[in-house]
Amino acid sequence: MSKTILSKFDEFLLSNFILIILASEFFTKILILSENLPYRVSTFVKLGLGLYLFFYIYKKNLWWHKILKFLYFLTIIFIVGQLFFLFKNNTSKTDLLNNLFTFSTYIFLPLFVVCVENEKTHEIVLRNVISIKVAAFINLPIILFSLIVPFEIFRSYPLTDRFGFNGFLGFSSSASFFYIAIIIIFFGTYYINKSKKNLIFLILHTFISILVGTKTIWFFLLLVAISYFCFLIKNPLKSFFRFLFLIGIIFFLSFREKIELFIVSIFSFAERYYNEYGFLTVILSTRDLYFKQVYNYYISNFSLPTFLFGGINVIKIRVEFEFINMFVFFGLFGTLVYLLIIRYIFYKTQQKPIKTTIFVALIITCALSGGFFYSVFSACLFYLAYRYLDYIKQE
Repeated sequence: MSKTILSKFDEFLLSNFILIILASEFFTKILILSENLPYRVSTFVKLGLGLYLFFYIYKKNLWWHKILKFLYFLTIIFIVGQLFFLFKNNTSKTDLLNNLFTFSTYIFLPLFVVCVENEKTHEIVLRNVISIKVAAFINLPIILFSLIVPFEIFRSYPLTDRFGFNGFLGFSSSASFFYIAIIIIFFGTYYINKSKKNLIFLILHTFISILVGTKTIWFFLLLVAISYFCFLIKNPLKSFFRFLFLIGIIFFLSFREKIELFIVSIFSFAERYYNEYGFLTVILSTRDLYFKQVYNYYISNFSLPTFLFGGINVIKIRVEFEFINMFVFFGLFGTLVYLLIIRYIFYKTQQKPIKTTIFVALIITCALSGGFFYSVFSACLFYLAYRYLDYIKQE
């Protein structure tokens, strides 16, 4: 009887994983804006979920799963990197705790995948995707209403004059990848089933995602649109859109300065950065400036062990470029091992063109924005949306 109860509990928790994190992030947002708590409650919720994943792996005796074998190598590399950096740079206790926290966030997705794949993957993925869809439809009127009455709690950037509304979603980065997951779900469904209903939902949620106001979403939408119209769509339309895309590039190059000024005018913070640093800094939201800081810090603390094994505190010294962050933290060896984990999770078998397109678009977006594999919520969201594409015809 107890085994049956535990089994149902496992199924319930894994099936409502995203819903639990969504609720915790919104609760955290309320507390932070009301200044009742100086820390994030969602962090403790994710910590609890992480401990549950370890307990699940222990209970099911999954220690020799292939993904976990990769994680053992990654853990050794992490420990070696910390030891070298500790002895060379007199690393503080805070640095070590920060690095341990960062490591735990990176390994969350692989642990989650191990547990999901041990259960009825199809059902768990579908139930989580249903929660994602329901959350998106509930959030839709909230965002539209926020255009009229902009409550701070529903803004992407509360207490600023920057444009963007994310509704009950926790923070702008979470909202970005939440709507990227929604676009993947409805775009993939429409592409495979050619359903007019899903096309309407896709257009509707694309419009809502634009209102979130993050360049991460806009860039992802641009990449997906280019990929679809120039490569996935059937001829003769493919040739027409390729020609149109070429005309668009020529038009941009011809009126580059005016287009840049128009884009700068959209963002309240952009004019100062544009005048002082240029258009690239505006597009990258000052990430290029952070990159220079990280580069100087890395060079001043460079050593062969740091290059190979990492060890730098990326919470203190951080650039929002996904793979640069990963390299600085894990070093060359750790980054290679983590990329092998990602390849195994998403590409252990040959994938459909639609999945390859989405994966490449996301990886390019992450490379320029960051906060994806490092984010428990974002990484698990993408995994569920990506796996959902395998089950669309089974619905």
